[in-house]
Amino acid sequence: MLVMACALRLRRSESALFIDGMYEPLRVEGAEAPHLLGFTRTLGQRRLIAAVPRLMNHQLPEGRQIPIGADVWKDTRLFLSADAAGATLRHVFTGARLKPDENGSLLAADLFRTCPVALLVTE
Repeated sequence: MLVMACALRLRRSESALFIDGMYEPLRVEGAEAPHLLGFTRTLGQRRLIAAVPRLMNHQLPEGRQIPIGADVWKDTRLFLSADAAGATLRHVFTGARLKPDENGSLLAADLFRTCPVALLVTE
């Protein structure tokens, strides 16, 4: 319910980004790349990134119920566009601040440190 409430609140406050923003699927590389989907919507200087795991049950360590942490995601990265390298992104569900590396990528382990889905917006 928290995920839905936060996402709907963001959609209400950033409606133009959701409606008119340019859609771009994101490239993923690394050990768990087949298990991560991501896309971005961009409108002017505003950017929204959504990332979700897929088909992860067989990859979880013994006793783990949700796909979070570095031991699950290993070296998997989500690549944003080159102009995102200097952006600061806020994780809508956790409040964490993330910065893409010099290649414009984010580690999945950082995206999913404490929450199994990610919705990020530029600050």
